[in-house]
Amino acid sequence: MLKDDTPIKGVTGDLEVIDLDEQLAKRARKVGSRTALPPRPERHVSRPVRIISSLVAVLVVAVLAGGAFLLFSGHEGPESSVTGSNVPLNARAFYIWPGTSGQLKKADIYALSMQNGSVYWKATLKTQLTISKLVPYQGKLFAPGEDGNLYALSAKTGQVLWKYSVKSDPAPDEAPASPIADGNTVYFEAGSGFYALNISDGKLLWHVKTPCKPTIPGVVGTDCVNVLSTVDNGKVYGFFDGLYAFDASNGKQLWHDPQVQFRGENSIVVSGKYLYSAGERLDVLNVADGKKVNAPAFSSLNRSGSLLEADGVVYYSTGTQLTAIRDLDILWQHHYANGLTPLAASQNTLFVDTDHPLEQTGNALGIYFYALDASTGKIKWHWEQRSPNGRLPSLPYYITSMNGKLYLYLPENGFSNNSAGGLWVLHDGKRDFYPSQN
Repeated sequence: MLKDDTPIKGVTGDLEVIDLDEQLAKRARKVGSRTALPPRPERHVSRPVRIISSLVAVLVVAVLAGGAFLLFSGHEGPESSVTGSNVPLNARAFYIWPGTSGQLKKADIYALSMQNGSVYWKATLKTQLTISKLVPYQGKLFAPGEDGNLYALSAKTGQVLWKYSVKSDPAPDEAPASPIADGNTVYFEAGSGFYALNISDGKLLWHVKTPCKPTIPGVVGTDCVNVLSTVDNGKVYGFFDGLYAFDASNGKQLWHDPQVQFRGENSIVVSGKYLYSAGERLDVLNVADGKKVNAPAFSSLNRSGSLLEADGVVYYSTGTQLTAIRDLDILWQHHYANGLTPLAASQNTLFVDTDHPLEQTGNALGIYFYALDASTGKIKWHWEQRSPNGRLPSLPYYITSMNGKLYLYLPENGFSNNSAGGLWVLHDGKRDFYPSQN
């Protein structure tokens, strides 16, 4: 937490208070007692010389000001090299880090057109990232580096705007991860806890230290994790030894439930005044105080699963069953032939994926994406590509939905050996494919 009474570094002991008026008076008395000097002869300087002197003076001032800025600024200069052009005004861009093989000490981040996959710009950071998903927010991208820095990039140009270092973090895992932007703040997790930074300049607002220690020193286990989950309506939710809620403005702990443990990336969502937790069963907590809410309608939802919230509706998938929930009521429930995972939603369309067909049982392993009617759960259309080698293909690195279409990025060799990576746009049972451009 920041304090107003922070001591000045390098200053110890008592400070002497100097009366400036008295010092100036003494100086005036000394000057008045000196023998008067003869006036200096007037010097005539030509106009060109005066102009040159003025320019030199301006240059010196500029250099000194720039040096002072670099000396006293807490953030260093540009940390990336950028090629390409700016993202046009009002254009929709897709930001990804493909994680190209062989890139051990750098990360190439791309801004792609959502219309045709063309590259607007490529920014190269001198470190790999801890995530591949980069979400634009208020004209910025937040890229957590394995070098211990959280980088803020301009979504328009790709230039580094500022960075924040957690290298002094004493925990074993010093790399930042899972940035979430909300309001004027970006939140992220690192080895010693949760951080909150000002979006504009990257200044630290608050830091919550991990309140627990793993059973095995130096090894983070299920008894003491460090996972920032979500930020909603002025509260920050995350896991340490159970689920915590913090005040987003100052990091003050609001409540803690040790019974709700971390179960995976999509194990909790917040919608309105309720928090939904997918553990061994679906639990509902009041966000105000963290107390569990009695929800008889959910008594049959007694299996672990994954959650997605979109437009005030919570989708809970458990094996082959998908349930749509609003507040404490079930809107609809469907059973399918195979298990599925909810991915994203837009324009009353819910997108899910599975590695087998939803309509029938069988061994047709592959990638299957389904568009469901978000109001009923009925299938609108699907797109599939069966695995040519019988192995489970890699899931796309980044998935989003807009205007009833599903956008995703699949890395090189992600689906099969020698398969090209690139942007996929799924709509109306079709796939538009735009290969990666280096």
